[in-house]
Amino acid sequence: MAKEEVPSNLERVATDAIRTEVLGANAARAGTSVQELSRGTTVSTDVLHGDVKERQLGMGLAFVFAFLFYLSSLMFGMTLAGSVVEEKQSRIVEIIATKIPIRQLLAGKILGNAVLALGQTLVYVVIGLIGVRFTDYGSFLGDVSGGIVWFIVFFVVGFLLLSCLWAVIGALSTRTEDMQAASTPLTVLLIGMFFIAFIANDTWTTILSYVPPFSAILMPMRAVRDQAEWWEPVISLGILLIAALVVIVVAERLYRRALLQTQGRLSWKQAWRTRE
Repeated sequence: MAKEEVPSNLERVATDAIRTEVLGANAARAGTSVQELSRGTTVSTDVLHGDVKERQLGMGLAFVFAFLFYLSSLMFGMTLAGSVVEEKQSRIVEIIATKIPIRQLLAGKILGNAVLALGQTLVYVVIGLIGVRFTDYGSFLGDVSGGIVWFIVFFVVGFLLLSCLWAVIGALSTRTEDMQAASTPLTVLLIGMFFIAFIANDTWTTILSYVPPFSAILMPMRAVRDQAEWWEPVISLGILLIAALVVIVVAERLYRRALLQTQGRLSWKQAWRTRE
């Protein structure tokens, strides 16, 4: 009995104690024991595909991969766009353009940025894997190694695609304020890619894992979770490569035509129509 409400914890303890005592008394009267009465009542569970710890490791790596791609794309992308804007503001780009073709300037910026991003990401991945090696999940690293390789490959292609867009954003802007406004759609896209990776159901995850640039995150996640057949990352990577090539061609034209325009912020449409 209680004055107002019986505490749930107290009720559970009392119920278990009474049940154990009564069960023991009933077993004694029946000439047996509680252990005999309880024999065969233990329930065990198992999974038909893979191992629980392996699955947990795959889910953890999937989150880490998605976060690293999002963080690297946003951080290094903003840095790339900012460097382009600074060169336009200081007019130093006009001097550089007289020495080397703008196409080569764009390629150097993107490749240099990609090398830095990939190097930093690999450091994080290696340190993380070394740490996992000393845990109970270390024995499963070999099983997810294929997914790790796919992450690196998709990271490189996806990052190059997005870097081209960041470079164009910098070229379209003449001030830092312009860059912040112009980068909003791409920032929203990156945030959306990160959250969709975890809120989308299996059907949408499978579909979007073939759609650039979402595939740069989703397909490695599926691979490391062992949710994709061997041929699926190959097809997805091929689609992503085609999309990256198209973006590179378009971005090169926009960058080349907008870089030396200093009269104000240009739209994508204006940059496309601007004469060199």
